[in-house]
Amino acid sequence: MHEKYHAIIRLPVHFPDMQPVYFYDDEERQALERAAQRNTMLTAWFELNRTGPDANRYFYADIPKRFVWKNYKWERLVRFGDRIVSSLYSVSPKDTERFHLQMLLFHVLGANSFEELRTYDSVTMDSFKEACRARNLLGDDGEWGKTV
Repeated sequence: MHEKYHAIIRLPVHFPDMQPVYFYDDEERQALERAAQRNTMLTAWFELNRTGPDANRYFYADIPKRFVWKNYKWERLVRFGDRIVSSLYSVSPKDTERFHLQMLLFHVLGANSFEELRTYDSVTMDSFKEACRARNLLGDDGEWGKTV
């Protein structure tokens, strides 16, 4: 079993403009400015879906198998990653809206924005939970297993 390995890519799940920001003491402002200018893996997925010719065929969790995260954007892999395992950070069901955001990320192909994730049949729902309900994702306990 030597020379067999898998890269594990952890994908964040966050609300718009609520991604984690890390900073040193007395550098809060600069850190916030940098964060506002940089994509996260999730916002870069939205960008990729808007601009990439065929990227919108993939779920968020599938992107690391076809693209590599480099300089705050997803770049196409030269060869596909059969040794790549992607995993969304777990979200507690008690964190209701973020939990439903994660559920949508497993079911919506090629979303361009958070708003598009909340949209179904040309109607933009007020919450991610309502969007899950509109897509009939809430009636089956099997969905819990996918998101946990």
